[in-house]
Amino acid sequence: VRTGRCVQSDRPNISYRVCEIYGWCPTETDILPMPGYNFSASVPLLDDAKEFTVLLKNEVIFPKFKVQRRNIVKNNNSNYLKTCFHNHDTDPLCPIFKIKDVIQECNDDFEQVAYLGAVYGILVNWDCNLDLSLDKCTPTYSTRRLDDPDAPISPGFNFSVIFIYFHILCKSVQRILYWLVFKVFFSLLLDFIKFIFRSFKKLTKELNLLISRRLNKDGIWEIRDAFNAFKCELREQEHVNSTDSITLPYT
Repeated sequence: VRTGRCVQSDRPNISYRVCEIYGWCPTETDILPMPGYNFSASVPLLDDAKEFTVLLKNEVIFPKFKVQRRNIVKNNNSNYLKTCFHNHDTDPLCPIFKIKDVIQECNDDFEQVAYLGAVYGILVNWDCNLDLSLDKCTPTYSTRRLDDPDAPISPGFNFSVIFIYFHILCKSVQRILYWLVFKVFFSLLLDFIKFIFRSFKKLTKELNLLISRRLNKDGIWEIRDAFNAFKCELREQEHVNSTDSITLPYT
């Protein structure tokens, strides 16, 4: 509600006067870092948060072939998960990510991201060939930044939180706190699953049947037609199988 008064702005480094308003809470400010609320202009308030870790859990199911895979491989025991950190070169199967590693992989600086927040995606890609051993059906991980760091309006990621303190005896609101929280948000992305399942038994059976038959003058064309028909069937089967899967992300 405007009071009708023209007063000096309470924002730093602003010399002009503004219209005074009356409200239950101070107006929001986008000046960061806020003087008096951060340790310095170069070190975020929660700088140690960059050492926090995130454990990803994901399962994929191929219901048609009764195959279920988990991103935490069976030969990894509990002690392994206590000490490993994901690294594309040295430990690509470890499902534990350091926040600073995810940010650095996207060529960002945590000290800058922590002030305005950001949104990052961790892509889990399952690309399995069920003709091979199931131990080879493991995921690969990649990261990307999902928000626009150069957005001219409302960059980063933030949200508002309101805390209301209610006095039970007086049955009235004693205090209301309005917080504007800047957050580094992670989103788990699942790539579609692609796999090939070739029926070698069926191929062998058909070829043996054709070879055992007496070839006539058109026999070579008969075998070629069988090969072409079988390749078409494989393509159709691969197309169906590529969508016949279920992913179960959970944290």
